[in-house]
Amino acid sequence: PTAVTKNATGFSSLLFDKTYAFKMWAELARERRTSFAIQPAARILHLSSQAFRALVKKGLLQCLPSLGGHERGLRLSQEEIDRFQSTYMSGAEVAKQLRTSTKTSFALLQEAGLLPVSGPHVDGGRLNLYRRDDVARYLYEHRPHITSPTKRTHPPPEMDNPWYFLSQGS
Repeated sequence: PTAVTKNATGFSSLLFDKTYAFKMWAELARERRTSFAIQPAARILHLSSQAFRALVKKGLLQCLPSLGGHERGLRLSQEEIDRFQSTYMSGAEVAKQLRTSTKTSFALLQEAGLLPVSGPHVDGGRLNLYRRDDVARYLYEHRPHITSPTKRTHPPPEMDNPWYFLSQGS
């Protein structure tokens, strides 16, 4: 505020520079266009709103500060959504990659010494959350090479040509 009037109380007693006020308004409007409220952000990340809030409390998701400092106005930027998706992966995603159940995938990863960063067995979280790089490393080291529905464990010699399957029509 640039000045305070004595004949009013609360927010109405504050006087703002018109240019500054328009600049702030434009910045808030831009922020609203490039960020998401809790429900839409949770949907984008395939999380329940409860799991979303738990990840915020644990610091795994960084929300933009709300104007009033309360949870009701929390927003998540597109950059944070992208960062989270590139850093973490849910147990369900891991199970899909391994083509197995979440329980079996948890056991396989645990056997390999890979524990989730958050989850029921780690911090009481609602879902197992793994670092994407760790899971990618595990998949690279442990997943058998599958080249066709017959589940061969070694690629045929023709695999030297990456266009083999497309050119042979299989």
